[in-house]
Amino acid sequence: MLVPDMTEEDRANLVKEALLVSDDDVFKEALEKAKGIMRLDDKGRLFPKVTLKDLSNKQKVELYIVSRYLAKLGGLIPDDAVSAREIGAFTGLDKEEVSRRGSDLRGEGKVDSPKPGSYKFVPGRVLEALSEIEGKSK
Repeated sequence: MLVPDMTEEDRANLVKEALLVSDDDVFKEALEKAKGIMRLDDKGRLFPKVTLKDLSNKQKVELYIVSRYLAKLGGLIPDDAVSAREIGAFTGLDKEEVSRRGSDLRGEGKVDSPKPGSYKFVPGRVLEALSEIEGKSK
C-alpha cells in the first residue's frame, strides 16, 4: 500500500490534502443541512421542515436536541440542556419513550446527560445526526 519512493512527509502531505477539513467547514456543512431540515424562531423554538411522522422516535428526539444546540450557538437561548418532558411535549412521545431514545443516543455517543432526564447534544456529532435525519426525510 505504501509507495516506496515517497517520504513520510510526502505521505503526510497527501493525507492532509485529501482529508483535512477545518471546524468551520464542518460547521458550515452542518448548517446547510440544518437549513433543509429545520427553522428556528427568535426564541430558539424549532419549526421542522421535515414531517415528524416520517422520522423514527429516536430521530424525533435527536432533531429536538440538535435544534437546542444550534439555538444556543445562535445566541437565541442561554442553555441547550433540554428535559425529557420538553422533548415529549414537542414530539408527542411519552416521557418513558423519550428516556429510552435519549438513552440510545447516549449509548451512541451523540448526547450527554448533564443531570437525570436532561440532554445536551455532543457537538462533534451534529453533522452525522443531521445527515441521518435528512436521509430519512427524503
